[in-house]
Amino acid sequence: MDEAKGRAVSLQMGIKIMGTIGILMAVYEEGCLTAEEIRKCIDGLQRAGRHISQKHYQMLLDRLGD
Repeated sequence: MDEAKGRAVSLQMGIKIMGTIGILMAVYEEGCLTAEEIRKCIDGLQRAGRHISQKHYQMLLDRLGD
């Protein structure tokens, strides 16, 4: 699926969208994963070639208390 098109259609339909960083923030805030586990997830995603914007990555680190 083209992510940009999927997001556009979702917004038109009134569906709230959440990306990878948003999901990781949510599970951290729910206490499902520790800050260290979240960092490991992000590191693994980056090693696998998944693009994560520096802005969103920094937002996540700020939330984790870095």
